[in-house]
Amino acid sequence: MESSNKTFIGKSFSEILDKFEEEVHVIFPGLLVYFMGTKWCGPGNIASDYDDLGVFNDTDSCCRTHDSCAKNILAGETLGPLINDGIFTRSACSCDQKFYCCLKKAKSLLATSIGETYFNVIQPQCFALDYPIESCAEYQKIVGNFGKKCIKYNFDTSKPKKLQWFDTKHF
Repeated sequence: MESSNKTFIGKSFSEILDKFEEEVHVIFPGLLVYFMGTKWCGPGNIASDYDDLGVFNDTDSCCRTHDSCAKNILAGETLGPLINDGIFTRSACSCDQKFYCCLKKAKSLLATSIGETYFNVIQPQCFALDYPIESCAEYQKIVGNFGKKCIKYNFDTSKPKKLQWFDTKHF
């Protein structure tokens, strides 16, 4: 498994998913999820232009906005002191937070599936400029997993802000 992951180093989430069938938008071992009816929720996009949305336009709009986030760190790349050593692109926390809220507001089975896949299965960390993290103030347990995510942090406000990784909330 580890050696096959090296094939994906330096690839964006979209580039990795492009390796699979066009109709399959998210693949993980033992899990196939099709995001049909969208043009932006999957590997890259199949939209003819920015205003072209699929049948599930509320959900598709969420994915389009997230795909358009200007603040990303591709797998294997760096931004200041941050190194994305994962196999997926990591986004600014502001972009992931907007994506989370947008999918929740869409209130559809498809939006929930996309949110659960992104935030619960992929479990990306995001990055933000903030005071240095001292410790975690509140954890969120991950259902069906033995792990936990930090959802509230204690900061050292006596030091200057810096770029750092943060956990994203469970969907």
